[in-house]
Amino acid sequence: MRKRVMSLVLAAVMLLGLAPAALADSGRSRRESFMSVAESQLGYREKFQNGTKYGSWYGLPGQPWCAMFVSWCARYSGVPESVIPNFSGCFGGVKWFKERGLWRTKEYTPQAGDLLFIDALEDNGKRDGLAEHVAIVERASDTTIYTIEGNSINDMVERRERPRDDSVLGYATPQYGTIGSPSGTISVSGAVVPSGTLGGEDFSISGTVRSGSTITWLYADIRNLDGDYFSCVQTSPKSKTADLYALNGKLSFSALGPGSYELFIEAVDENYNYMQKSYPFKVSATDICPDGRHADYAEGIQWVIDEGISNGTSAAKFLPDEQCTRAQVVTFIWRAAGRPAPKSGTCTFYDVSDGSYCAKAVQWAVEQGITKGVSAGYFDPYGKVTRAQFVTLLWRYLGQAEPGIENPFADIYAGTFCYRSVLWAYENGVTTGTGEYTFSPNSVVSRAQVATFLYRALDQAEKPVDPVEPVEPVEPEPTEPVEPTEPPAEAA
Repeated sequence: MRKRVMSLVLAAVMLLGLAPAALADSGRSRRESFMSVAESQLGYREKFQNGTKYGSWYGLPGQPWCAMFVSWCARYSGVPESVIPNFSGCFGGVKWFKERGLWRTKEYTPQAGDLLFIDALEDNGKRDGLAEHVAIVERASDTTIYTIEGNSINDMVERRERPRDDSVLGYATPQYGTIGSPSGTISVSGAVVPSGTLGGEDFSISGTVRSGSTITWLYADIRNLDGDYFSCVQTSPKSKTADLYALNGKLSFSALGPGSYELFIEAVDENYNYMQKSYPFKVSATDICPDGRHADYAEGIQWVIDEGISNGTSAAKFLPDEQCTRAQVVTFIWRAAGRPAPKSGTCTFYDVSDGSYCAKAVQWAVEQGITKGVSAGYFDPYGKVTRAQFVTLLWRYLGQAEPGIENPFADIYAGTFCYRSVLWAYENGVTTGTGEYTFSPNSVVSRAQVATFLYRALDQAEKPVDPVEPVEPVEPEPTEPVEPTEPPAEAA
C-alpha cells in the first residue's frame, strides 16, 4: 500500500556507461555497494500506473513499488536476503526488521544505507501508526533526512529531503558487512544501436553483453529527456553472454514521436559487476512540408525537436496543424527553461494529477507567475490556447518587458490582458501578425505556430517573418492567458 507523498527535486542524472564506484573497488562494504546501485537508478520513471522494472522483477507488475525498489537494489548490489529481505509492502518490511532487533525509533539519527519508513497523514489529517512509504537514507542533519526513493509524488527514483518530524515512523538498520572484490568486468561489444536520426522506421538492435561470470540481469528501454520510457524489456540470461538481438520485438522504435531519445541498457552479473550504457538518437518529423505549406514554420519546428522541447506525438508525427492545449504550451515553456524543479512537489490544481506529464511544468509556471489557471483550483489542461494567450505566457516567462512601440494592430486594444505582450512580440520579431493591421488574438494557436514563436523568442540568431495565418472566429476573451495541457498521447 502507498500514499502519494510530497516531492521536491527531480534528479535527471543518467549514468552513461559507468559502473558504480563501490562495485568496482575491492574491499568495499555492502552498504556502499547498495548505495551505489540506488544512486545509479536516479531518474528512472514509471511508465503508467506503477509499471516499472522493479515490479516486473519482483513478480508484481503494476503495484506500488517503493519497497520493491529497495529490494531490487539490495539483490543487485550483493546484499543478501538475510540483511535486507525481498518485501513488496512497507508493513512486511517493518515487521521483518523489528523481529530481528534492527528497528530504531524516530529519535535515532540514521546513516547512509538505513531505511526510513514514513507514516503519512490519512484523509482525516491524522497518522495511523503504520508505514506507507520507504526510502533509502543518504545522510541526515538535525532537521532533515536526505534520501533516495522510488514511487513518491513524481513516480520516479529521485532524491528527496524529508523533515525529521512526526511523519517518521522509524528506521530499519541493516547490518551489511563486507562484500568481496568483483572479479572480471561486464561490457557490451559489437553494438549496433540507433544513432543519428530515425525517420519513423523500426530498428533492430544487436550486439553482445559479455561477462566473466553469469549475467543475472539484462534490461533495456527507450526513454526521452524527461526520463519517460516508451518500451522496455528485461531478462535473466543465466549465462556469461547475452545477445541484444533477442531483445527486439519488445523495443518499439517506429512508434516514437519526433524528438530526442536514448536507448538505455543495464546489466549485472553474479559477482555484482554492474554496467549501464546509453546510446542517444533522434527521430525526425515525417509530416512537415518544409518547402510547402510549413515553409514558414519548419525551422522553428526543427528547433523545438532538436532542443528536446517537443517529443511530437507518435509514429514520427509532429502534427503541426493540431491546436495546442494549455498543458502542452506550459510544458514547452518549462522544457525550454531547462526543466526546473518547482518549489512544491504537489500540483495545486484539481484537474492536474501529480503523476501527469505536465504536473511539474504547471506547478513551476504557477510559482513563476506565468499562469494562474482558469479559476480557483482548476487549470483546464485540455483547453485550447489562443494566439494572445500564448504570446502573453511567453512574455511573462521572459520577464514582462515593456514594449517601446506604438500599437500596429487594429484588433489589439489598450487595457486588455494581452496588449503589452502582443506589442512586445511584434517589436521583437516573435510575430508580425496575420495581416497588415491584424493580429487575430482569439484565433487558436497551432503546434507549428507555438514552435515558431518559441524559436523566434528564445533563439535570437534569426527572427524570420511571421507567416500570414487565417483569421478564425473571435471568441470571448478570458481574464488571463490560458495555458495548455495535453492528452496522454503526447508528452508535449
